[in-house]
Amino acid sequence: MATSKRKSAKCAMEFIIITGLSGAGKGLATGHFEDFGFYCVDNLPPALIPTFAELCARGGMGRVAVVVDVRGGRFFLDLSDALVELSSNGFAYKILFLEADDEALMQRFQETRRRHPLSDEFPDLDASIKAERAALEELRERADKIVNTSHVTPRELREDIQKTFVDSHQPSLMQIRV
Repeated sequence: MATSKRKSAKCAMEFIIITGLSGAGKGLATGHFEDFGFYCVDNLPPALIPTFAELCARGGMGRVAVVVDVRGGRFFLDLSDALVELSSNGFAYKILFLEADDEALMQRFQETRRRHPLSDEFPDLDASIKAERAALEELRERADKIVNTSHVTPRELREDIQKTFVDSHQPSLMQIRV
């Protein structure tokens, strides 16, 4: 679904959905969005997204980013319905999808010694990554921006986020004096 199809009366609020593969840098991206003045929530159950957007709009929050991924377990399955409801309620949104090559993800999990969110369901890390990639495929196809972080530095990710989601919404600073 293209962003232009999601234009709405409530589009004064910038609403970003950050998602992607575990280990691809969603936490880092969230920190960058916070630095740019976004109110960020991590691991929000998808069914709560439309209600959360309403609360943010009533509270006058101009910039909001939420992280949604497979950590939500069964709740993650509600994401498609939540996005439809979000649009039907008049909210425009953009999806940032972060991914990385399997080798990069394997190395990151080994370095951090963190467990993959699907590790209880699959026999090893490789199977968990493949299952997560398959579960996120539909969401990846709907993304407005896809970033492969395999060889991207934190600074490059920050610059990409700024160029795509921040600078594109800033009014022109050109001044004319007569």
